[in-house]
Amino acid sequence: MYATTIKNPEVAKAIAKGIVIDLLSNTKALEQAGYSSNYARTAGQKLIEDVRVQKEIAKLQAKLDKETDKNIANRAERQQFWTDVMKGEEDANMSDRLRASELLGKSEADFVERHQFEGFEGQRPSDTKAIEGSKERIKRITSKIIDSGPI
Repeated sequence: MYATTIKNPEVAKAIAKGIVIDLLSNTKALEQAGYSSNYARTAGQKLIEDVRVQKEIAKLQAKLDKETDKNIANRAERQQFWTDVMKGEEDANMSDRLRASELLGKSEADFVERHQFEGFEGQRPSDTKAIEGSKERIKRITSKIIDSGPI
């Protein structure tokens, strides 16, 4: 039977690096960490599920996510860029400047149509009369049933 726990933290780091950074399969990551290909195929999944390996994978993934977030422009940075292009501070032709102003307007929801309806329980005003009529019919039918007595 194969041992399915990892005692050496460096091996756990090597396996995690192979999976997260090098994007290797579980078997290839284990082989890269020094395990034989036969052992990696037979006991590999248990080794990958080891607590130390999972902790190292989580650490590397968090570090990678943090670094990736630095490279992605956030909302304020995008809006600043569009503003710079729109105002001509960046080297851009007029069509690019217009497109930047459009994107900036969309990001601020300048082109969203807003409508306000008032009526019965969120219904459109044109439906209010129909609803009131329906309520009256329901009241009449209910009162007839109550007046007719037990069935």
